Amino acid sequence: MWPVKFRCWSCGTEIPGGWRHIFTCPQCSTVEELKKIREKIESSQFVSISGCGEITGIFEAGFEEISVQLENIASILEWGFEELSWKIDQMTGVLQSIDKTLRTPSQTQSNEWRQIAEELRRRGVLDESEKFFLKSLNTNPLDYRTHIGLGKTELQLGRLNEARTCWEKSLLHAPKGEIDYKSYSHRLIGRTYFCENNPRQAAATLQKSIELSPNYYLGHYDFAQYSALIGNKKNCLSSLRIAVIKGPIPIELVERERSFEPLRKEIEDLLKRIKSNEKLQKERILRRLNLFDKTEKLRKKLSRRAKHYAPRRFYRRAKEKLEWIEKEISVINIDEFKSLSSEKVIKNLVSHIESKIDDAHFDLNCMVPRRHLSNNG
Repeated sequence: MWPVKFRCWSCGTEIPGGWRHIFTCPQCSTVEELKKIREKIESSQFVSISGCGEITGIFEAGFEEISVQLENIASILEWGFEELSWKIDQMTGVLQSIDKTLRTPSQTQSNEWRQIAEELRRRGVLDESEKFFLKSLNTNPLDYRTHIGLGKTELQLGRLNEARTCWEKSLLHAPKGEIDYKSYSHRLIGRTYFCENNPRQAAATLQKSIELSPNYYLGHYDFAQYSALIGNKKNCLSSLRIAVIKGPIPIELVERERSFEPLRKEIEDLLKRIKSNEKLQKERILRRLNLFDKTEKLRKKLSRRAKHYAPRRFYRRAKEKLEWIEKEISVINIDEFKSLSSEKVIKNLVSHIESKIDDAHFDLNCMVPRRHLSNNG
């Protein structure tokens, strides 16, 4: 028995008889700006959804193209592009590497059927998409992507329970990369409970997601939303802080997200503290540029080479490069970084820093433990 009211998957709007509009409701399916954003994103190059680059690109394109008066802009930007995010993610990282495990003709055939099913869903031919996904699963039930893809097709057909079942089955086959993809499955499952107006179960599901992958920032963001809806201030603020500082979530998105209304004052106080802290603001910028983790990795590697490694000249070279990087970072003007995707000077700076990081790693890789040198001597 369906609840009296459902929430739209794409925009979160509460609609009577919402099961008929579970993927896109009348309020968000007619937003013409969405088409502009999709075209802009599809013509650009982004990284995996488990990282920051692609998601940040979606959010930035969204705020540029969508009317700021649109009431449900925040949810649309997060969930209205889930299909596009999934498409990009399959072309990168650990999901793409699944193809290397396909050794038999039947597994290869299954993968071809899966790809056809994905394309049919993209074209809106949902019944045929479902048929090809089922053919693929019958031949190879071990491919995580097929379970996720079938669930997305069931979702667009308005079959929320069936979609959730597919994603629950995907848990057994989830690979691990930058994140444990069980976390991604749990995030999708949690959204189904949100659509059923069950934020408590949604929050419990998202807690599993972030426990499996503590650096899954979109999981933290959703957990913060569902925690707000059930009045759990501690969990909400803790995860929201992680999502905003360490992840790709723009402050503007948080300010417009309606799920945060029950704790709006507390969240506004948190955002004010983040905005007024120059160190945190700079960290947010570096993370969005994918420089923070790279610099930290180099710093730790340099520290490990500080003793008992030689030749020392390579250590000195790497240290000089790290000092240059830290100097460049220290003079960053936060105001100049408000439009990260369009500033040529920013791209040049990032390119120079990444080049220095690569050079420093090369220097450190030329070093070996001193005992090796003495043995060879």
